[in-house]
Amino acid sequence: MITTFYFDEEMFQDNIFKEHPTTTDHILKTWSKYGCLAYCEKDKVYIQKSLQHVPPKFSQKWSAAIQHLKKTPIMLESSRLSDFESYNLVDKALTQQGVMIGILPNDFLELFQVDNIGKLEIISPLGIHDSKYFSDSEKYSSLDIGVGDNIEEIWNRSFKNLSLYSKSITIIDRYLIKNIMDDYEEGKETSIEKFSKYLSKNNKPYHINILSACDINGEITNSNKIKYYLNDILRKKNYIVKNNITFTIGLCKNRFFSQNAHDRMIAMDKHVIQTGNGLDIFRNQPLVFCQLNIKNKELTKFDEINTRLKNNRERGLSSL
Repeated sequence: MITTFYFDEEMFQDNIFKEHPTTTDHILKTWSKYGCLAYCEKDKVYIQKSLQHVPPKFSQKWSAAIQHLKKTPIMLESSRLSDFESYNLVDKALTQQGVMIGILPNDFLELFQVDNIGKLEIISPLGIHDSKYFSDSEKYSSLDIGVGDNIEEIWNRSFKNLSLYSKSITIIDRYLIKNIMDDYEEGKETSIEKFSKYLSKNNKPYHINILSACDINGEITNSNKIKYYLNDILRKKNYIVKNNITFTIGLCKNRFFSQNAHDRMIAMDKHVIQTGNGLDIFRNQPLVFCQLNIKNKELTKFDEINTRLKNNRERGLSSL
């Protein structure tokens, strides 16, 4: 549900920032919820200087956003969109680096008005209201999972880009460890294995922290079996070792989940994915209906819940 977009310093030459100052708020809100800014490192200073075209009240917001919101570096021979000689050239240069939207002043849009449109959206700052990619990001951040849906399609539309720009992942799911061990003992691929396989395709390291229950339905978890699965099976998978994916597991009594964490959540940096069935959506079984919502962490109680569960981990099972 994250869309990667690009702009250079020329974007702030658009008069819309002075005529309709709320444009800034709309772009930054969209960026915070659904976007990741692609930027050229060598041109960051020019973007900062270009903020003089924006009213001071809003230039401060832009400076804070550029510092704190999701962003990723890219390489462009020419970093100004207006320097590209054709739409096809800018389309190729940006989309091959995962960028799906380019924003430039409204007066420059005519430079890229062509009949054969590729993957890249070229829009003005005001055009963010009508962006197909950002609309899809909003849609897929709250589209429920249906019976028989394809998990790979769900991953690609809702999880992939979110994971691509995250480093740390925390999973709060009371049933996860029990379900993992049940599947392992039945010779099935576990949900954490499939989840990790998808992450490994990003070719980057991750640390996954799991908080789960140790006494589902009164059945006490066998810590030795968990340790064996974690150390001798999961951590030795080729794709785990190659991409330096690490794990920490903390276990609490089920009553703490009943009190504090009834919902199951996956936090990827500053976003929280709430799924009715937790990581079960990655189990080796047909998908069934469940809710899926992706929110900024600040709109959830994730940090509070995470802290309470950490403080109530069982001794001897607090970190596996």
